[in-house]
Amino acid sequence: MRTGVFLFGGVEMDDAGPGPPASTDRRSTSEEAWEATERVIDMAVICDDLGYDSYWLAEHHFQREGYGGIPNIPMLAVYLAQHTENLNFGSMFNTVPAWHPLRLAEDFASADILTGGRVRFGIGRGHVAYYQVLEREGLLRFIHNVSDLNEVVDAWQAPATDTPIGLVLAMESADPIADPEDIGFWWDAGLRVVGPAHFGHNTYIHGTFTEGGLKPPAIPLYKAMREAGMILDITHMADQAVWETFDLWDGPIMASHCVSRSVIPGQR
Repeated sequence: MRTGVFLFGGVEMDDAGPGPPASTDRRSTSEEAWEATERVIDMAVICDDLGYDSYWLAEHHFQREGYGGIPNIPMLAVYLAQHTENLNFGSMFNTVPAWHPLRLAEDFASADILTGGRVRFGIGRGHVAYYQVLEREGLLRFIHNVSDLNEVVDAWQAPATDTPIGLVLAMESADPIADPEDIGFWWDAGLRVVGPAHFGHNTYIHGTFTEGGLKPPAIPLYKAMREAGMILDITHMADQAVWETFDLWDGPIMASHCVSRSVIPGQR
């Protein structure tokens, strides 16, 4: 058996937990961000000494609240390889739309060569491929429609040891949808829920930590989603984007992981 470790590389937060400050009100300093990076380096050395096989890191950009502070995993992997003996370094996962594809391929290939083959490559769509593997093995069942949902619910009234878990496939941040015309591809892959926003703003919309509404590409995206029968998730949308969405969208809608501002202040 091989054992790995996964780190976000976030800053220390002594006041984390329910109540204020809201995540949207947090602002980490440059010193805190560097201390977080030093901890990532120290932990890699410890994991290598303890015999761990792999060390997985998450790519984040402009996370000013401090949840994630590693923008370039292949660059950091080259540095970490100089301070360890056997540990492999992986990305979980690379934010592909933030990279030029040639640059991403070259940087990882260079890092893999410089580290002697100790780099592991991961991209966002790996989730879909992994779920498809689980479905083929009978561990998971995609829920494509109401009939599938009812069958899964019925099966779990008296589940057997091999009853598969039901999954409604959702996407957080619509950037992987390179063009609204690709909605058909994603529908065939099992996607049923799209949350266009995440932290910051993207191709389609303004999200958490930003002020603004929908961007022009959101209109054809919404149209394609509506025609396909997808569910729209408003989670992470900036306030203006929410109201503009209400004016434009007439299909099924949800808020998958939002909290009332009377409980947690700030956007989510």
